[in-house]
Amino acid sequence: MSAALIPVAPDVLTRLLTLRRAESESLDELLRRILPPAAKPAGTSAARAIAATRSASGGSVSYVLVGEMHAASDATDAMITILRDLAQYDDEFFPKLAAKVRGRTRNHVARSRSEVYPERPDLARYVKEVGWGWFVGCNIANREKERILRAACDVMGLTFDRDLKIDLQHA
Repeated sequence: MSAALIPVAPDVLTRLLTLRRAESESLDELLRRILPPAAKPAGTSAARAIAATRSASGGSVSYVLVGEMHAASDATDAMITILRDLAQYDDEFFPKLAAKVRGRTRNHVARSRSEVYPERPDLARYVKEVGWGWFVGCNIANREKERILRAACDVMGLTFDRDLKIDLQHA
Protein backbone atom coordinates (compact mmCIF):
# COMPACT_ATOMS: atom_id res chain seq x y z
CA MET A 1 0.00 0.00 0.00
CA SER A 2 1.34 3.42 -0.87
CA ALA A 3 0.68 6.23 1.56
CA ALA A 4 -0.16 9.81 0.69
CA LEU A 5 0.13 12.88 2.86
CA ILE A 6 -3.02 14.97 2.73
CA PRO A 7 -3.27 18.29 4.55
CA VAL A 8 -6.29 18.27 6.87
CA ALA A 9 -7.46 21.28 8.86
CA PRO A 10 -7.42 20.70 12.64
CA ASP A 11 -11.20 21.16 12.99
CA VAL A 12 -11.82 18.59 10.23
CA LEU A 13 -9.43 16.14 11.88
CA THR A 14 -11.23 16.60 15.20
CA ARG A 15 -14.59 15.89 13.54
CA LEU A 16 -13.15 12.79 11.85
CA LEU A 17 -11.76 11.49 15.13
CA THR A 18 -15.18 11.78 16.80
CA LEU A 19 -16.56 9.37 14.17
CA ARG A 20 -14.25 6.53 15.18
CA ARG A 21 -16.00 3.49 16.63
CA ALA A 22 -13.03 2.72 18.87
CA GLU A 23 -9.77 4.39 19.85
CA SER A 24 -7.94 1.71 17.90
CA GLU A 25 -9.72 2.51 14.60
CA SER A 26 -7.23 4.21 12.31
CA LEU A 27 -8.15 7.14 10.09
CA ASP A 28 -7.63 4.89 7.08
CA GLU A 29 -10.14 2.38 8.48
CA LEU A 30 -12.56 5.17 9.37
CA LEU A 31 -12.43 6.68 5.89
CA ARG A 32 -12.90 3.27 4.25
CA ARG A 33 -15.98 2.76 6.43
CA ILE A 34 -17.67 6.13 5.84
CA LEU A 35 -16.72 6.90 2.23
CA PRO A 36 -18.78 5.47 -0.61
CA PRO A 37 -17.23 2.73 -2.71
CA ALA A 38 -14.95 3.96 -5.50
CA ALA A 39 -17.02 2.42 -8.28
CA LYS A 40 -20.13 0.31 -8.51
CA PRO A 41 -20.22 -2.81 -10.68
CA ALA A 42 -21.85 -2.29 -14.07
CA GLY A 43 -25.56 -2.99 -14.19
CA THR A 44 -26.39 -2.03 -10.61
CA SER A 45 -28.01 1.20 -9.62
CA ALA A 46 -29.03 2.65 -6.30
CA ALA A 47 -32.48 3.42 -7.69
CA ARG A 48 -33.08 -0.24 -8.58
CA ALA A 49 -31.77 -1.35 -5.20
CA ILE A 50 -34.06 1.12 -3.43
CA ALA A 51 -37.08 0.00 -5.46
CA ALA A 52 -36.31 -3.67 -4.85
CA THR A 53 -35.95 -3.11 -1.12
CA ARG A 54 -39.22 -1.18 -0.97
CA SER A 55 -41.20 -3.89 -2.77
CA ALA A 56 -39.60 -6.68 -0.75
CA SER A 57 -40.17 -4.96 2.58
CA GLY A 58 -43.82 -4.11 2.06
CA GLY A 59 -43.79 -0.34 1.84
CA SER A 60 -40.73 0.68 3.81
CA VAL A 61 -38.53 3.44 2.44
CA SER A 62 -34.93 2.70 1.58
CA TYR A 63 -32.26 5.27 0.92
CA VAL A 64 -28.57 5.54 0.30
CA LEU A 65 -26.71 8.15 2.34
CA VAL A 66 -23.08 8.70 1.40
CA GLY A 67 -22.81 5.23 -0.11
CA GLU A 68 -24.44 3.37 2.76
CA MET A 69 -27.86 1.71 2.33
CA HIS A 70 -30.52 2.30 5.01
CA ALA A 71 -34.17 1.37 5.49
CA ALA A 72 -36.90 3.20 7.37
CA SER A 73 -40.46 2.22 8.20
CA ASP A 74 -41.91 5.14 6.23
CA ALA A 75 -41.03 8.48 4.61
CA THR A 76 -41.34 10.40 7.89
CA ASP A 77 -39.03 8.00 9.71
CA ALA A 78 -36.53 8.22 6.82
CA MET A 79 -36.57 12.05 6.89
CA ILE A 80 -36.08 12.21 10.65
CA THR A 81 -33.29 9.63 10.64
CA ILE A 82 -31.47 11.39 7.79
CA LEU A 83 -31.75 14.77 9.55
CA ARG A 84 -30.39 13.27 12.78
CA ASP A 85 -27.54 11.60 10.92
CA LEU A 86 -26.55 14.82 9.15
CA ALA A 87 -26.86 16.92 12.32
CA GLN A 88 -24.13 14.96 14.08
CA TYR A 89 -21.53 16.54 11.78
CA ASP A 90 -22.46 20.21 12.29
CA ASP A 91 -23.60 21.86 15.52
CA GLU A 92 -25.27 24.60 13.48
CA PHE A 93 -27.12 22.19 11.17
CA PHE A 94 -30.63 22.73 12.55
CA PRO A 95 -30.46 26.55 12.72
CA LYS A 96 -29.21 26.64 9.11
CA LEU A 97 -31.84 24.16 7.96
CA ALA A 98 -34.65 25.96 9.79
CA ALA A 99 -33.82 29.18 7.93
CA LYS A 100 -33.83 27.38 4.56
CA VAL A 101 -37.14 25.55 4.97
CA ARG A 102 -39.27 28.17 6.69
CA GLY A 103 -42.70 28.24 5.07
CA ARG A 104 -45.30 30.96 4.69
CA THR A 105 -47.55 29.60 7.48
CA ARG A 106 -45.33 27.04 9.17
CA ASN A 107 -41.77 26.53 10.28
CA HIS A 108 -40.90 23.01 9.19
CA VAL A 109 -37.98 22.98 11.65
CA ALA A 110 -38.20 24.97 14.89
CA ARG A 111 -36.99 25.21 18.50
CA SER A 112 -40.37 24.25 20.01
CA ARG A 113 -43.43 22.24 19.07
CA SER A 114 -45.63 25.31 19.06
CA GLU A 115 -43.34 27.18 16.65
CA VAL A 116 -43.61 24.47 13.97
CA TYR A 117 -47.32 25.10 13.26
CA PRO A 118 -47.82 28.50 14.93
CA GLU A 119 -51.33 29.03 13.55
CA ARG A 120 -52.44 25.41 14.02
CA PRO A 121 -51.97 24.19 17.61
CA ASP A 122 -54.13 21.16 16.73
CA LEU A 123 -51.26 19.88 14.56
CA ALA A 124 -48.77 19.77 17.46
CA ARG A 125 -49.33 16.01 17.71
CA TYR A 126 -47.60 15.65 14.31
CA VAL A 127 -44.42 17.35 15.51
CA LYS A 128 -41.44 15.15 16.39
CA GLU A 129 -38.20 16.01 18.12
CA VAL A 130 -35.21 15.47 15.85
CA GLY A 131 -32.53 16.30 18.37
CA TRP A 132 -31.02 18.84 20.76
CA GLY A 133 -34.30 20.66 21.31
CA TRP A 134 -35.20 20.92 17.62
CA PHE A 135 -38.53 19.81 16.23
CA VAL A 136 -39.80 18.98 12.75
CA GLY A 137 -43.35 19.02 11.45
CA CYS A 138 -44.42 15.70 9.98
CA ASN A 139 -47.91 16.60 8.75
CA ILE A 140 -46.52 17.24 5.28
CA ALA A 141 -46.59 15.61 1.86
CA ASN A 142 -43.62 13.63 0.58
CA ARG A 143 -42.77 16.45 -1.85
CA GLU A 144 -42.21 18.72 1.21
CA LYS A 145 -40.13 16.02 2.90
CA GLU A 146 -38.02 15.84 -0.24
CA ARG A 147 -37.68 19.64 -0.27
CA ILE A 148 -36.46 19.53 3.34
CA LEU A 149 -34.00 16.74 2.52
CA ARG A 150 -32.70 18.69 -0.49
CA ALA A 151 -32.16 21.71 1.77
CA ALA A 152 -30.43 19.50 4.36
CA CYS A 153 -28.06 18.24 1.68
CA ASP A 154 -27.39 21.81 0.62
CA VAL A 155 -26.61 22.84 4.22
CA MET A 156 -24.11 19.98 4.50
CA GLY A 157 -22.52 20.52 1.08
CA LEU A 158 -23.94 17.24 -0.22
CA THR A 159 -25.65 16.64 -3.54
CA PHE A 160 -29.19 15.26 -3.48
CA ASP A 161 -29.51 12.24 -5.82
CA ARG A 162 -25.77 11.61 -5.52
CA ASP A 163 -24.86 11.71 -1.83
CA LEU A 164 -28.45 11.10 -0.74
CA LYS A 165 -30.58 8.87 -2.94
CA ILE A 166 -34.16 8.39 -1.82
CA ASP A 167 -37.36 7.75 -3.71
CA LEU A 168 -40.31 9.13 -1.77
CA GLN A 169 -43.57 8.00 -3.33
CA HIS A 170 -45.51 10.88 -4.93
CA ALA A 171 -42.73 13.39 -4.26
